[in-house]
Amino acid sequence: MIYDAVILGAGISGLSAARFLKLNGIEPLVIEKNSYLGGKAHTSKVADFIIEEGPNGFLDNKPDTLELVEKSSLLQELVRANEKAEKRFIFSGSRLYELPFSPIAFIKSPLLSLAGKLRLAAEPFVEKKESDETLADFVKRRFGKEALNKLIGPMATGVYAGDPDTMSVESAFRRIKELERDYGSLFKALIKLKKSSDAAAFGGGKLTSFTGGLTQMSAGISKGIKIKLNTEAFSIKKDGKLFVVETSGGIVSTRRLISALPAYELSKISDSFDKDIAQAAGMINYAPIDVVAFGYNRKLDLDGFGFLFALDDMRSAIGVLWDSSIFPRAATGHSLIRVILGGARLAYIAEKEEKEVINMASEELKRTMNLEIEPDVVKIIRHKKAIPQYLMNHKDVVATIDGAERRHEGLRIIGNAFRGIGLNDCVSAGKRAAVSIISCIS
Repeated sequence: MIYDAVILGAGISGLSAARFLKLNGIEPLVIEKNSYLGGKAHTSKVADFIIEEGPNGFLDNKPDTLELVEKSSLLQELVRANEKAEKRFIFSGSRLYELPFSPIAFIKSPLLSLAGKLRLAAEPFVEKKESDETLADFVKRRFGKEALNKLIGPMATGVYAGDPDTMSVESAFRRIKELERDYGSLFKALIKLKKSSDAAAFGGGKLTSFTGGLTQMSAGISKGIKIKLNTEAFSIKKDGKLFVVETSGGIVSTRRLISALPAYELSKISDSFDKDIAQAAGMINYAPIDVVAFGYNRKLDLDGFGFLFALDDMRSAIGVLWDSSIFPRAATGHSLIRVILGGARLAYIAEKEEKEVINMASEELKRTMNLEIEPDVVKIIRHKKAIPQYLMNHKDVVATIDGAERRHEGLRIIGNAFRGIGLNDCVSAGKRAAVSIISCIS
Protein backbone atom coordinates (compact mmCIF):
# COMPACT_ATOMS: atom_id res chain seq x y z
CA MET A 1 0.00 0.00 0.00
CA ILE A 2 1.19 3.49 -0.88
CA TYR A 3 0.03 6.20 1.51
CA ASP A 4 -0.77 9.77 0.50
CA ALA A 5 1.02 11.01 3.62
CA VAL A 6 3.09 9.46 6.38
CA ILE A 7 4.11 11.31 9.53
CA LEU A 8 7.06 10.21 11.65
CA GLY A 9 6.51 11.10 15.29
CA ALA A 10 3.33 11.45 17.33
CA GLY A 11 4.30 14.45 19.42
CA ILE A 12 2.23 17.62 19.26
CA SER A 13 3.84 18.65 15.95
CA GLY A 14 3.12 15.35 14.22
CA LEU A 15 -0.39 14.96 15.63
CA SER A 16 -1.27 18.54 14.66
CA ALA A 17 -0.15 17.90 11.08
CA ALA A 18 -2.16 14.69 11.03
CA ARG A 19 -5.31 16.36 12.33
CA PHE A 20 -5.13 19.24 9.83
CA LEU A 21 -4.58 16.74 7.01
CA LYS A 22 -7.57 14.68 8.12
CA LEU A 23 -9.74 17.79 8.38
CA ASN A 24 -9.00 18.30 4.69
CA GLY A 25 -9.88 14.77 3.64
CA ILE A 26 -6.40 13.22 3.63
CA GLU A 27 -5.88 10.08 5.72
CA PRO A 28 -2.31 10.04 7.01
CA LEU A 29 -0.43 7.27 8.76
CA VAL A 30 1.44 8.30 11.90
CA ILE A 31 4.38 6.21 13.09
CA GLU A 32 5.53 6.51 16.72
CA LYS A 33 8.23 4.50 18.47
CA ASN A 34 6.80 5.03 21.97
CA SER A 35 3.74 3.36 23.44
CA TYR A 36 2.02 6.71 24.06
CA LEU A 37 1.18 9.93 22.21
CA GLY A 38 2.28 13.50 22.74
CA GLY A 39 6.03 13.16 23.15
CA LYS A 40 7.17 15.14 26.18
CA ALA A 41 3.73 16.74 26.49
CA HIS A 42 2.70 13.77 28.60
CA THR A 43 0.69 13.61 31.82
CA SER A 44 0.82 11.10 34.67
CA LYS A 45 -1.85 10.49 37.31
CA VAL A 46 -0.30 9.51 40.62
CA ALA A 47 -2.62 9.10 43.64
CA ASP A 48 -4.49 12.44 43.94
CA PHE A 49 -2.13 14.36 41.68
CA ILE A 50 -2.02 15.19 37.95
CA ILE A 51 1.65 15.54 37.02
CA GLU A 52 2.90 17.01 33.76
CA GLU A 53 6.11 15.35 32.64
CA GLY A 54 6.94 18.24 30.32
CA PRO A 55 5.32 21.59 29.53
CA ASN A 56 2.55 23.06 31.66
CA GLY A 57 0.30 24.34 28.89
CA PHE A 58 0.11 26.97 26.17
CA LEU A 59 -0.83 30.63 25.79
CA ASP A 60 -4.30 31.07 24.33
CA ASN A 61 -3.40 33.95 22.00
CA LYS A 62 -2.48 31.87 18.95
CA PRO A 63 -5.32 31.09 16.52
CA ASP A 64 -3.84 27.87 15.11
CA THR A 65 -3.90 26.13 18.49
CA LEU A 66 -7.41 27.33 19.31
CA GLU A 67 -8.59 26.18 15.87
CA LEU A 68 -7.06 22.75 16.46
CA VAL A 69 -8.68 22.50 19.90
CA GLU A 70 -12.08 23.54 18.57
CA LYS A 71 -12.03 21.18 15.61
CA SER A 72 -10.96 18.34 17.89
CA SER A 73 -14.02 18.96 20.14
CA LEU A 74 -11.81 19.89 23.09
CA LEU A 75 -13.02 23.40 23.88
CA GLN A 76 -15.09 22.20 26.83
CA GLU A 77 -11.98 20.59 28.34
CA LEU A 78 -9.91 23.77 28.40
CA VAL A 79 -8.89 25.22 31.75
CA ARG A 80 -7.28 28.63 32.24
CA ALA A 81 -4.61 29.25 34.82
CA ASN A 82 -5.67 30.53 38.21
CA GLU A 83 -5.35 34.28 38.67
CA LYS A 84 -2.76 33.50 41.34
CA ALA A 85 -0.49 32.30 38.57
CA GLU A 86 0.01 35.91 37.47
CA LYS A 87 2.34 36.28 40.45
CA ARG A 88 5.82 35.07 39.58
CA PHE A 89 9.01 35.25 41.58
CA ILE A 90 12.80 35.29 41.26
CA PHE A 91 15.02 33.73 43.91
CA SER A 92 18.05 35.96 44.36
CA GLY A 93 20.46 36.15 47.26
CA SER A 94 18.49 34.48 50.01
CA ARG A 95 14.88 35.39 49.27
CA LEU A 96 12.06 35.41 46.77
CA TYR A 97 11.24 38.66 44.95
CA GLU A 98 7.94 39.10 43.14
CA LEU A 99 8.49 40.10 39.53
CA PRO A 100 7.20 43.63 38.93
CA PHE A 101 4.87 44.01 35.95
CA SER A 102 4.13 47.74 36.07
CA PRO A 103 6.47 50.75 35.96
CA ILE A 104 5.55 51.81 39.50
CA ALA A 105 5.97 48.27 40.86
CA PHE A 106 9.31 48.04 39.09
CA ILE A 107 10.57 51.28 40.60
CA LYS A 108 9.55 50.12 44.08
CA SER A 109 10.87 46.56 43.69
CA PRO A 110 14.09 45.71 45.55
CA LEU A 111 14.93 42.99 43.01
CA LEU A 112 17.31 45.28 41.10
CA SER A 113 19.67 47.76 42.68
CA LEU A 114 19.33 51.47 41.92
CA ALA A 115 22.29 51.17 39.55
CA GLY A 116 20.63 48.22 37.82
CA LYS A 117 17.39 50.17 37.39
CA LEU A 118 19.19 53.21 35.99
CA ARG A 119 21.09 51.01 33.54
CA LEU A 120 17.83 49.42 32.44
CA ALA A 121 16.24 52.85 31.98
CA ALA A 122 19.09 53.82 29.65
CA GLU A 123 18.02 51.19 27.08
CA PRO A 124 16.43 53.71 24.64
CA PHE A 125 19.83 55.38 24.22
CA VAL A 126 21.71 52.21 23.28
CA GLU A 127 22.61 51.90 19.61
CA LYS A 128 21.05 49.02 17.74
CA LYS A 129 23.08 46.18 16.28
CA GLU A 130 22.11 44.48 13.04
CA SER A 131 24.05 41.22 13.36
CA ASP A 132 23.13 38.24 15.51
CA GLU A 133 24.68 37.79 18.95
CA THR A 134 24.28 35.62 21.99
CA LEU A 135 21.39 36.38 24.30
CA ALA A 136 23.85 37.30 27.05
CA ASP A 137 25.65 39.81 24.82
CA PHE A 138 22.35 41.29 23.64
CA VAL A 139 20.97 41.76 27.16
CA LYS A 140 24.20 43.15 28.61
CA ARG A 141 24.45 45.59 25.70
CA ARG A 142 20.89 46.81 25.94
CA PHE A 143 19.97 46.37 29.63
CA GLY A 144 23.10 45.65 31.65
CA LYS A 145 24.60 42.72 33.55
CA GLU A 146 22.17 42.86 36.46
CA ALA A 147 19.16 42.55 34.17
CA LEU A 148 20.79 39.51 32.58
CA ASN A 149 21.42 37.90 35.96
CA LYS A 150 18.06 38.57 37.58
CA LEU A 151 15.52 39.03 34.77
CA ILE A 152 16.31 37.85 31.24
CA GLY A 153 18.75 35.07 32.12
CA PRO A 154 16.30 33.29 34.44
CA MET A 155 13.58 33.64 31.82
CA ALA A 156 15.79 32.03 29.17
CA THR A 157 16.59 29.11 31.44
CA GLY A 158 12.90 28.78 32.31
CA VAL A 159 11.76 28.65 28.68
CA TYR A 160 14.66 26.92 26.92
CA ALA A 161 16.59 25.43 29.84
CA GLY A 162 19.29 27.28 27.95
CA ASP A 163 22.54 29.08 28.57
CA PRO A 164 22.35 32.78 27.63
CA ASP A 165 26.08 32.69 26.80
CA THR A 166 25.48 30.29 23.91
CA MET A 167 21.90 30.98 22.75
CA SER A 168 21.32 32.93 19.54
CA VAL A 169 19.06 35.89 20.25
CA GLU A 170 17.95 35.98 16.62
CA SER A 171 16.93 32.32 16.56
CA ALA A 172 15.55 31.93 20.08
CA PHE A 173 13.95 35.39 20.41
CA ARG A 174 13.54 36.46 16.82
CA ARG A 175 10.77 38.99 17.44
CA ILE A 176 12.86 40.88 20.01
CA LYS A 177 15.72 41.25 17.54
CA GLU A 178 13.28 42.40 14.86
CA LEU A 179 11.91 45.08 17.18
CA GLU A 180 15.39 46.38 17.91
CA ARG A 181 16.09 46.62 14.18
CA ASP A 182 12.74 48.29 13.40
CA TYR A 183 12.52 50.70 16.33
CA GLY A 184 16.08 51.01 17.64
CA SER A 185 14.89 50.33 21.20
CA LEU A 186 12.65 47.74 22.82
CA PHE A 187 11.15 50.35 25.14
CA LYS A 188 10.33 52.59 22.17
CA ALA A 189 8.82 49.59 20.38
CA LEU A 190 6.70 48.74 23.41
CA ILE A 191 5.31 52.27 23.64
CA LYS A 192 4.53 52.49 19.93
CA LEU A 193 3.05 49.01 19.64
CA LYS A 194 0.78 49.52 22.64
CA LYS A 195 -0.85 52.30 20.66
CA SER A 196 -1.32 50.07 17.62
CA SER A 197 -3.14 46.87 16.72
CA ASP A 198 0.16 45.01 16.98
CA ALA A 199 0.35 45.20 20.77
CA ALA A 200 0.42 41.40 20.93
CA ALA A 201 3.99 41.54 19.62
CA PHE A 202 5.24 41.58 23.18
CA GLY A 203 3.33 38.48 24.16
CA GLY A 204 0.06 38.22 26.02
CA GLY A 205 -2.45 35.44 26.30
CA LYS A 206 -3.56 33.35 29.22
CA LEU A 207 -1.79 30.16 30.23
CA THR A 208 -4.15 27.35 29.30
CA SER A 209 -4.27 23.57 29.61
CA PHE A 210 -6.87 20.80 29.82
CA THR A 211 -8.79 19.38 32.75
CA GLY A 212 -6.86 16.12 32.51
CA GLY A 213 -3.53 17.65 31.49
CA LEU A 214 -1.83 17.83 28.10
CA THR A 215 -2.25 14.10 27.47
CA GLN A 216 -5.92 14.94 26.97
CA MET A 217 -4.94 17.18 24.06
CA SER A 218 -2.98 14.41 22.35
CA ALA A 219 -5.87 11.98 22.81
CA GLY A 220 -8.36 14.47 21.39
CA ILE A 221 -6.48 15.56 18.29
CA SER A 222 -5.50 11.97 17.42
CA LYS A 223 -9.05 10.58 17.32
CA GLY A 224 -9.83 8.80 14.06
CA ILE A 225 -6.22 8.96 12.84
CA LYS A 226 -4.34 5.79 11.94
CA ILE A 227 -1.37 5.54 14.31
CA LYS A 228 1.19 2.77 14.69
CA LEU A 229 2.62 2.91 18.22
CA ASN A 230 5.70 0.96 19.34
CA THR A 231 7.02 1.29 15.79
CA GLU A 232 10.48 2.72 15.22
CA ALA A 233 11.70 4.24 11.96
CA PHE A 234 15.17 3.00 10.97
CA SER A 235 15.85 4.67 7.63
CA ILE A 236 14.44 6.82 4.84
CA LYS A 237 15.14 6.10 1.18
CA LYS A 238 13.85 7.40 -2.12
CA ASP A 239 12.34 5.22 -4.86
CA GLY A 240 11.51 7.51 -7.72
CA LYS A 241 8.98 9.97 -6.31
CA LEU A 242 8.15 7.73 -3.38
CA PHE A 243 9.60 7.95 0.13
CA VAL A 244 10.34 4.51 1.53
CA VAL A 245 10.61 4.24 5.30
CA GLU A 246 12.02 1.12 6.91
CA THR A 247 10.38 0.58 10.29
CA SER A 248 10.29 -2.09 12.97
CA GLY A 249 6.84 -2.94 11.63
CA GLY A 250 7.90 -3.29 8.01
CA ILE A 251 8.40 -1.10 4.94
CA VAL A 252 6.12 1.91 4.47
CA SER A 253 5.88 3.80 1.16
CA THR A 254 4.37 7.24 0.73
CA ARG A 255 4.11 10.10 -1.72
CA ARG A 256 4.38 12.71 1.03
CA LEU A 257 6.51 12.46 4.17
CA ILE A 258 6.46 14.69 7.25
CA SER A 259 9.21 14.20 9.82
CA ALA A 260 8.21 15.37 13.29
CA LEU A 261 11.05 13.47 14.94
CA PRO A 262 13.56 14.92 17.39
CA ALA A 263 16.58 16.22 15.48
CA TYR A 264 18.89 13.47 16.74
CA GLU A 265 16.51 10.77 15.52
CA LEU A 266 16.06 12.45 12.15
CA SER A 267 19.83 12.68 11.79
CA LYS A 268 20.21 8.96 12.48
CA ILE A 269 17.66 7.75 9.92
CA SER A 270 18.37 10.22 7.08
CA ASP A 271 22.10 9.70 6.51
CA SER A 272 21.68 7.39 3.52
CA PHE A 273 18.82 9.52 2.17
CA ASP A 274 20.24 13.05 2.44
CA LYS A 275 23.55 13.70 4.18
CA ASP A 276 22.84 17.43 4.43
CA ILE A 277 19.73 16.75 6.50
CA ALA A 278 21.60 14.26 8.66
CA GLN A 279 24.47 16.65 9.29
CA ALA A 280 22.29 19.70 9.99
CA ALA A 281 19.94 17.85 12.32
CA GLY A 282 22.91 16.30 14.11
CA MET A 283 24.25 19.77 14.93
CA ILE A 284 21.34 20.56 17.24
CA ASN A 285 22.17 20.12 20.92
CA TYR A 286 19.57 19.23 23.54
CA ALA A 287 19.58 20.30 27.18
CA PRO A 288 18.83 17.59 29.76
CA ILE A 289 16.11 18.17 32.35
CA ASP A 290 15.05 16.28 35.44
CA VAL A 291 11.58 16.96 36.82
CA VAL A 292 10.88 16.03 40.43
CA ALA A 293 7.24 16.26 41.53
CA PHE A 294 6.39 16.44 45.23
CA GLY A 295 2.78 15.82 46.28
CA TYR A 296 1.55 16.78 49.75
CA ASN A 297 -1.69 15.60 51.34
CA ARG A 298 -2.13 19.01 52.89
CA LYS A 299 -2.69 22.58 51.81
CA LEU A 300 0.50 24.60 51.44
CA ASP A 301 0.67 28.37 51.12
CA LEU A 302 1.47 28.52 47.42
CA ASP A 303 0.40 31.93 46.19
CA GLY A 304 1.61 32.25 42.63
CA PHE A 305 3.07 30.47 39.63
CA GLY A 306 6.39 29.62 41.22
CA PHE A 307 9.87 31.01 40.76
CA LEU A 308 13.05 31.00 38.71
CA PHE A 309 16.60 31.45 39.94
CA ALA A 310 18.93 34.36 39.31
CA LEU A 311 21.83 33.03 37.28
CA ASP A 312 24.34 33.42 40.11
CA ASP A 313 22.00 31.57 42.51
CA MET A 314 21.56 28.43 40.40
CA ARG A 315 22.91 25.36 42.19
CA SER A 316 20.92 22.45 40.80
CA ALA A 317 17.40 23.72 40.03
CA ILE A 318 16.46 26.25 37.35
CA GLY A 319 12.85 26.68 38.48
CA VAL A 320 10.11 25.62 40.86
CA LEU A 321 6.47 25.38 39.75
CA TRP A 322 3.60 25.56 42.24
CA ASP A 323 1.40 23.41 40.03
CA SER A 324 -1.62 23.12 42.30
CA SER A 325 -1.75 26.93 42.46
CA ILE A 326 -1.74 27.21 38.65
CA PHE A 327 -4.24 24.56 37.55
CA PRO A 328 -6.44 22.08 39.47
CA ARG A 329 -3.67 19.48 39.62
CA ALA A 330 -4.25 18.15 43.14
CA ALA A 331 -7.28 17.01 45.14
CA THR A 332 -8.90 19.52 47.46
CA GLY A 333 -6.67 20.19 50.43
CA HIS A 334 -3.60 18.79 48.63
CA SER A 335 -0.61 20.56 47.05
CA LEU A 336 1.70 19.77 44.15
CA ILE A 337 5.14 21.25 43.46
CA ARG A 338 7.48 20.45 40.59
CA VAL A 339 11.19 21.20 40.77
CA ILE A 340 12.98 21.54 37.40
CA LEU A 341 16.67 20.69 37.52
CA GLY A 342 19.52 20.64 35.04
CA GLY A 343 19.33 22.47 31.75
CA ALA A 344 22.27 23.56 29.61
CA ARG A 345 24.01 25.39 32.46
CA LEU A 346 23.70 22.48 34.92
CA ALA A 347 23.87 19.54 32.52
CA TYR A 348 26.00 17.49 34.92
CA ILE A 349 22.88 16.70 36.95
CA ALA A 350 21.72 14.33 34.22
CA GLU A 351 24.57 12.02 35.22
CA LYS A 352 23.54 11.82 38.88
CA GLU A 353 21.68 8.87 40.38
CA GLU A 354 17.92 9.22 40.72
CA LYS A 355 17.98 9.31 44.52
CA GLU A 356 20.59 12.07 44.53
CA VAL A 357 18.54 14.20 42.13
CA ILE A 358 15.47 13.85 44.36
CA ASN A 359 17.58 14.91 47.34
CA MET A 360 18.84 17.91 45.38
CA ALA A 361 15.27 18.95 44.61
CA SER A 362 14.28 18.57 48.26
CA GLU A 363 17.26 20.66 49.37
CA GLU A 364 16.30 23.41 46.94
CA LEU A 365 12.82 23.62 48.50
CA LYS A 366 14.39 23.90 51.94
CA ARG A 367 16.81 26.60 50.76
CA THR A 368 14.27 28.72 48.93
CA MET A 369 10.91 28.08 50.63
CA ASN A 370 11.95 26.75 54.04
CA LEU A 371 9.83 23.70 53.16
CA GLU A 372 10.95 20.97 55.56
CA ILE A 373 7.94 18.63 55.59
CA GLU A 374 8.16 15.25 53.85
CA PRO A 375 6.06 14.81 50.69
CA ASP A 376 3.47 12.04 50.48
CA VAL A 377 4.16 11.40 46.77
CA VAL A 378 7.43 11.72 44.86
CA LYS A 379 7.80 11.19 41.13
CA ILE A 380 10.90 11.84 39.04
CA ILE A 381 10.91 12.23 35.26
CA ARG A 382 14.29 12.24 33.52
CA HIS A 383 14.72 13.71 30.06
CA LYS A 384 18.28 13.14 28.83
CA LYS A 385 17.48 15.20 25.74
CA ALA A 386 14.70 17.55 26.75
CA ILE A 387 14.78 20.88 24.91
CA PRO A 388 16.64 21.71 21.68
CA GLN A 389 19.05 24.61 21.96
CA TYR A 390 19.00 27.39 19.37
CA LEU A 391 22.71 28.25 19.26
CA MET A 392 24.62 30.66 17.06
CA ASN A 393 24.64 28.19 14.14
CA HIS A 394 20.88 27.65 14.25
CA LYS A 395 20.05 29.88 11.28
CA ASP A 396 22.41 27.81 9.12
CA VAL A 397 20.78 24.58 10.33
CA VAL A 398 17.30 25.83 9.44
CA ALA A 399 18.51 27.12 6.05
CA THR A 400 19.87 23.65 5.28
CA ILE A 401 16.55 22.05 6.27
CA ASP A 402 14.64 24.57 4.13
CA GLY A 403 16.89 23.72 1.19
CA ALA A 404 16.29 20.00 1.65
CA GLU A 405 12.53 20.54 1.60
CA ARG A 406 12.88 22.39 -1.70
CA ARG A 407 15.01 19.59 -3.16
CA HIS A 408 12.67 16.78 -2.13
CA GLU A 409 9.14 17.42 -3.33
CA GLY A 410 6.64 16.22 -0.73
CA LEU A 411 9.07 16.30 2.22
CA ARG A 412 8.41 18.51 5.25
CA ILE A 413 10.53 18.63 8.41
CA ILE A 414 8.92 19.99 11.56
CA GLY A 415 9.23 19.65 15.33
CA ASN A 416 10.46 21.92 18.09
CA ALA A 417 14.11 21.54 17.07
CA PHE A 418 13.84 23.94 14.15
CA ARG A 419 11.36 26.83 14.15
CA GLY A 420 10.10 27.30 17.70
CA ILE A 421 10.02 25.16 20.85
CA GLY A 422 6.64 26.08 22.35
CA LEU A 423 3.44 24.09 22.03
CA ASN A 424 1.90 26.85 19.91
CA ASP A 425 4.96 26.78 17.64
CA CYS A 426 4.55 23.02 17.21
CA VAL A 427 0.87 23.31 16.29
CA SER A 428 1.56 26.09 13.78
CA ALA A 429 4.39 24.10 12.21
CA GLY A 430 2.09 21.09 11.91
CA LYS A 431 -0.57 23.18 10.23
CA ARG A 432 1.89 24.76 7.78
CA ALA A 433 3.21 21.33 6.84
CA ALA A 434 -0.31 20.00 6.31
CA VAL A 435 -1.32 22.98 4.16
CA SER A 436 1.82 22.52 2.08
CA ILE A 437 1.16 18.80 1.64
CA ILE A 438 -2.46 19.49 0.67
CA SER A 439 -1.25 21.99 -1.92
CA CYS A 440 1.16 19.41 -3.36
CA ILE A 441 -1.55 16.76 -3.60
CA SER A 442 -4.03 19.18 -5.14
